[in-house]
Amino acid sequence: MRSSRAQQQMKITWPASSAVALAYVDQLTRSKGLQPERARAVKTALDRADGLRSGQDKNAGPVLDQLDAIAKQLESDAGTTATPDAGRLKALAAAIRSRASKLR
Repeated sequence: MRSSRAQQQMKITWPASSAVALAYVDQLTRSKGLQPERARAVKTALDRADGLRSGQDKNAGPVLDQLDAIAKQLESDAGTTATPDAGRLKALAAAIRSRASKLR
């Protein structure tokens, strides 16, 4: 029988994307670390961003501004919580910022 230690497991890092951001939203919603109205705002903004081909699209400006504003709010929320959700909030904000930067 072969034993395995958790310390020996490879850590997998997923690139920032809307799918990763939505996974964080799901985790934060289940742990009540993200209010339902904020979760809806994040999902709506990501849906709008996924509808863009680039930052040059006609409606890109307001979408990018919305993504930036949401990321800023999430970082602020992370700074005011002492729960394990703070890390998830920061990771969600980073994923949203990355999504916006890919469109720019």
